[in-house]
Parts: sequence; structure tokens; C-alpha cells
Amino acid sequence: MAIRKTPGDYPQASLRKDINENRISSLYLFWGEESYLREFYISEIIKKLAGDDDSSIRILNGKNCTPQALSDAVLSCPFLTERSLVIVREVDILSPDAKLAAAAPGILSSIPPETCLVFVWGETEPGGSRPNKKIAEAFSSFGKSVCFSRPAADEFNRWIRRRMAALGKNCSSAEAAYLAGLCGGLMYAAIPEIEKVAAYARGTDITRADIDAVVTPVAEAVIFSLTDAVAARDIAGAEAQLEILMKQKLRREEAVAQIGAAMRRLYAARLTIDSGKSRADYMSAFGVRSTYAADIHLRQARAFSAERLRKAVKLCALEEQKGFYGRLNDRVELDALIFSLCKGDRHG
Repeated sequence: MAIRKTPGDYPQASLRKDINENRISSLYLFWGEESYLREFYISEIIKKLAGDDDSSIRILNGKNCTPQALSDAVLSCPFLTERSLVIVREVDILSPDAKLAAAAPGILSSIPPETCLVFVWGETEPGGSRPNKKIAEAFSSFGKSVCFSRPAADEFNRWIRRRMAALGKNCSSAEAAYLAGLCGGLMYAAIPEIEKVAAYARGTDITRADIDAVVTPVAEAVIFSLTDAVAARDIAGAEAQLEILMKQKLRREEAVAQIGAAMRRLYAARLTIDSGKSRADYMSAFGVRSTYAADIHLRQARAFSAERLRKAVKLCALEEQKGFYGRLNDRVELDALIFSLCKGDRHG
């Protein structure tokens, strides 16, 4: 039985309760796109188990995580603390190399109670489409998988306002939501931007002008704005967002790929809506792990017909194929793509 593929197999709220009540388990797998939260909870576990003393902390990375090294770390006795902590990074424990795959089930099923083992993976789902069955079974029996996805919009906006307040600034809900959008709903992307805005703003109250003056929007946020403009058939607005993408040093192929991926997501969202399905259905069927992103996809999809999106997907696919053959000026072709997407099907 593999670890469930739904986001938040073990809820973050439950993890927070484990830490607060000093009931930290012996085995965790942390992963997901919100790296800020991943690192925050690792630091909280370190504070709880080790405090200021790192003598009982073992850290393994990538190639140095051999079966012997992992076993030695897990079985090492704590020194001056009640429990030892082992943190393993850059190892997909659900799909490791052959040697670790052979040893992992036994190691995971026999972790001493005085040891806490935390595997820290990246944004993608550990194990991919084919996790190691024996390791997955061991992890399901003895471990807890925590997916750190982007927070809900209201939660994220409150977090931005709290961080601004800590810097002596007042940020309204509207401005917090605007800043969140520019950061793609990601805390790790928002932190430096919050600090820049707070340092730049002369007054106590944060304004839209303060944000626009110093914040660099993430590519995903630009794509969201671009597709909003396409939905409204606003060629000038879409071109303005394309210009922002170009200033971020994206190559033509990268820009086309991102626009094409956005159109495919919106087409999938439109089909979900037309089928009478829910947001949860959309997220499950198409592997969307962020409610923040899913809400934007579904909102934007409502501005298109399924036929218009089908044609948009085809246009982007044809544009991507040009990368394998000869083509004209890159920017001219991108402008032509934007024009075609905005023009769309006037009856759609």
C-alpha cells in the first residue's frame, strides 16, 4: 500500500499539535512546494528535540546516505538529550537506489523510540508514479507523510499582514491579497518581497504603489495575469504581461511552454466545470496540489468556453513545435501567439 497521493496525508495541524504536545513521532516524510513551511517545521522539531545543542543531530545528504550510514545514524544514541534527530535531504526514500531500497524497509520498521527520522524531499511527489512497494508499505505502517502545499488565500493574507506588522507597517487585506498574487501564493517567495516593501514604504500604511515599485512578480503570477487578459481579449494587457516575462530572461521556448501549460490547465478546469465536478475532483484528477492555484484555474476557466480553450491549447502546441523547426523572430512569434489567443473564437 503506497502513501496516499492526496495532499496533506498527515495534516499540518496534526504535526503542529505533535510538536506542541511533545509527541513527535519516529518517522516523517516532508515534501511539497512550500519550502518555507517545510523548513519552519524542521526548525521547530530541532528546537523541541535538541534545543541549542546539536550533538544529537545527524544530517545525511544525497549520496552519503548509504544503507550503513542511515542505519548508524538511526541507531546512534542521543547525547545530552532525550532523543536523537536524523535529517535526510535529497533522498527520495520511496524510490531510492538499489542498495538503499533493499535495506530501507528493515531500517524504517525498526527505528528506536528515542530517534526521530525526517526525510526532506522537494516539490515533487516522492516516489513519482512508481514508488517502491516494500518501502511504501513500511512507511505507511510506521511513518507520517506531510505535504506542504501553498496555504489557503485567507491564511496567506493574514500571514502577510502579521509579518508587515512585525516590521512596523500596516497592510490592508486588499494590499495583502495583491502582494500574495504577485508572489504566486508562496511564502518563501513572499518573504523577501515583504521585507523590500516594508523597507521602501515611507508611510506606515502599505500602498499599491509601494508594492509595484519594488516587487518582482513570480513567473506563475505573471502567467495568471496574462491568462486573465486573454480571457478578457485584452491584447494590450496580455502584451504587458508578456513583456514582464521577457524581462525575467525567459527564453521563447520557456515562455511558450508556460503559456501552453496554463491553457491546458484551464481547459482541464473548464471540462471539470462542464462535468459538474468539484474543486476536489479537479485537484485529484489533474494532480493540482494547491487550493490557491486550483481556485484561480477554476475562476479563470469560467471566462472561456471549452471550445475556445481547446483551440488555445492547439495554438500553443503548434507554437511549441516551431522550436524544432526553423522560425522567425522570437518576439514577433510570441506577439502573434498572444494576438491569436486573445482573438480566439468570438462565438466561444
